[in-house]
Parts: sequence; C-alpha cells; structure tokens
Amino acid sequence: MEFDYQKWESDLGMQYVPTVPIFMNGFSLGHILVDTGSMVTLVPSVLQDVLGVDRDASNALTMSGANGSEFKAFPSKTKN
Repeated sequence: MEFDYQKWESDLGMQYVPTVPIFMNGFSLGHILVDTGSMVTLVPSVLQDVLGVDRDASNALTMSGANGSEFKAFPSKTKN
C-alpha cells in the first residue's frame, strides 16, 4: 500500500510521516497519521461521538506520556 508523506519538523529535524486524507460528510479535514504498527492508538475523547465509539469506562487504563506524566485512557467497548 502506498501513502502520502507529509513534512513534519521536530527537534530531530525535518521528518516525513505516512498520512492519509480524511473526510467527514464530504469535507476535507486534512491528513491523519497512518498507524504503522503501534500497540495502542489514542484519539481525543471529543471525537467519541463523531467516530461512534462507545468507551468502556470500567476498564480505564493508566498510561504515561513522553514526559512521564500519567493519564487515563478508555478502551472501546467493541473492537473496531
């Protein structure tokens, strides 16, 4: 499968990340990063209704960010 690559400048210099265009109701929302094999994919909870995700609050996970801070993540009730 072939993907578009978007330029992304970070502390490590210019990088190219695999992306796909995303549309909602026919309107372009830009590009999203292609999951290249991560064990977990996180999306903001504000997208829960938009994506039709029913989160499982009884199975909250404690995760750590890159800076070491912890946060709660909620899995989907169904595997999508």
